[in-house]
Amino acid sequence: MMTWLLAGVLSAVLIVRFYVRHAPHEAADFHLQTSSKTEAGDYRTDGGFEAVRQPDEPIAEAFARLVRIVEENARTRLLDGSVEDGHISFVTRSHFWGFPDTTNIWVLGDHLHIQGHLRFGKSDLGVNQRRILNWLAIARL
Repeated sequence: MMTWLLAGVLSAVLIVRFYVRHAPHEAADFHLQTSSKTEAGDYRTDGGFEAVRQPDEPIAEAFARLVRIVEENARTRLLDGSVEDGHISFVTRSHFWGFPDTTNIWVLGDHLHIQGHLRFGKSDLGVNQRRILNWLAIARL
């Protein structure tokens, strides 16, 4: 009986892992600019994090540099948008489970916004905040 229970639990874990890794991530659902923040700063959100910066350099240069840094991140792929559009979205997956987090970067006036958010669950355990603050530190923003 214990063997069947263990096999059932293991099967359920593998099914969840497969779903999380392979569930479609449609750009129309996640390529969004959803901020109401107008002041530079760091903001925790439910299931994510947003940082708003007002660079001392031309905004297009800061935006392009940040995008290059994000593109070089492991397990990160472009979802939609471009530097030319002034809005770009990425999906970064966790190493083992493959949980997808969506990151949107956009320019609004003279502010640069970067927002990371989980797709599954209630809490990202601060992963998006650490990731975004690391990218911003590398970009010197």
